[in-house]
Amino acid sequence: MPETLSKEELKQYKNDVKHQWIDDLIKICAAKVGGRVYDIHAGASTQSPLYTPDRDLSRTSNIVFKFKTDSSRNELLGLVQKSIVVTGRSVKLYLPHKLSTVGCLTYTEENKELGISITFYIVVKYKNARAFRNLPFTNDLIGERMKATGTDYSNRRPDTSYEHYILNKINTELYKLGDHLPVKLKLAGKTYNDFIGFIPGKTGSHADFVGIDKECKEVCYISHKQGSNASNFQQYSGITSRAGRIADHEEVVNFKDEITEAKQESDFNQMAYYRPIEDSKLKGMAVFGEDYELSEEGMNSVTLFCQGDVSISKGSGNRKRALDENTIFLRFHTHNLPQTSLPSLNHRGYKPTLGARKGEGSRKIEGSGGTLIGVRGGVYTESYIVEDRQSEEFPPPKPDEVF
Repeated sequence: MPETLSKEELKQYKNDVKHQWIDDLIKICAAKVGGRVYDIHAGASTQSPLYTPDRDLSRTSNIVFKFKTDSSRNELLGLVQKSIVVTGRSVKLYLPHKLSTVGCLTYTEENKELGISITFYIVVKYKNARAFRNLPFTNDLIGERMKATGTDYSNRRPDTSYEHYILNKINTELYKLGDHLPVKLKLAGKTYNDFIGFIPGKTGSHADFVGIDKECKEVCYISHKQGSNASNFQQYSGITSRAGRIADHEEVVNFKDEITEAKQESDFNQMAYYRPIEDSKLKGMAVFGEDYELSEEGMNSVTLFCQGDVSISKGSGNRKRALDENTIFLRFHTHNLPQTSLPSLNHRGYKPTLGARKGEGSRKIEGSGGTLIGVRGGVYTESYIVEDRQSEEFPPPKPDEVF
């Protein structure tokens, strides 16, 4: 830094240094991931103003590079990460991150002498928000076995880009670690022989992922939520007619009737309302599906409630005979809960809780008191509906109370 600078010259010098840091990343991207489309935002959000080379950065300490693609977001993010790492910069991947469910790369440039720094956030988004629905998520073995057994699951598609990410990650690793053959899968204390991978659940069912064996028979069912705590997902289930038997449960019917009689839509502008659930069966129905305790495991009585990213690893030892199967361990990072572990969700903010909050204009709660438009009802985590927002308990009326 020049020794004698006026106040204005020092400000400009600091601004130039920040611009140079941004130019450095632009050059790295041009050299290693050239041809990729991206926006640069001057701030810590993808909604921050777009960066321009003549922008005053004196008050800017965060920059977001938002890449856009219609192919695999994961692969592009990994390519960008490698491109930055080889320059000697210390890059961290945060997964999930508030800016992206598939992860965010971050690193910081700092000049202590000048007292300035910029933290860079690099994310990858789809050009078309629904592009993931047309991307592959199975593996060659699943395709081969479907053809051999005459099974067709082609109408099954993941509902979100994060579900696509999980499915693609599991199926890719299973195929590789299993030597392109069926495996012995270990998941939450259970063993599944002749296992070949996961497909999405049926539209409208509680199962997000369905495990299949080499005969393409469904052998396990997973309800999956993203995140690492009870605040990272919205609800276990809805309470409208689309929720089936859940919507007809006495506690749910009473909640809908009483809240539509007692509240107006304007009451939800600044307040959410909740009611603890008394019946453990209703809690189980919300978490594992409407057929909980009524049927064997299935689309609406899932095997496991899982949360977070997933890890896949190979057991010790190698196959010794052609028909031997490698043992593969699969574990979700936050939760891997079977139906017998339902009571454990009464802790750390996960307790299933009836609630109603302000929602999109298309949302509504219908009850004996009428219809509340723009209000979303559901069975939420206690953390989400009680602790993370301004909320008020809406207890059942006393016997002599009338709305």
